[in-house]
Amino acid sequence: IPAVSDPNTINTQLKDNMQGAYNSVLAACAYTPSNAGDQARNNAARILVETLRDLNNSKDVTLGPNQESFSIFIQGCTHLFRSGSNDRALLIRSGLQECCEKGFLTAKIWDK
Repeated sequence: IPAVSDPNTINTQLKDNMQGAYNSVLAACAYTPSNAGDQARNNAARILVETLRDLNNSKDVTLGPNQESFSIFIQGCTHLFRSGSNDRALLIRSGLQECCEKGFLTAKIWDK
């Protein structure tokens, strides 16, 4: 008979897997090739923003964006939105503000 795992360990592993899944979606969007075409890049930008919003609004209070999430999001905004655009500035500013509020701002994120 197999041993029953500790429920807390299972919950932690599930949370880590969910966090990894969200971050993978963010990364897939952030690394959309520059030559993918306007429609693909617009879709990637939309999904990037919606994914971070979904992660922020998770009903599971233990699941939310982490340092990696913010780093990928900011990199994605820099890559997907035109330099100087209002959307890019607003998203990066709000991402950095939220990152600061949650205590995740590091040089790695700031340098993005």
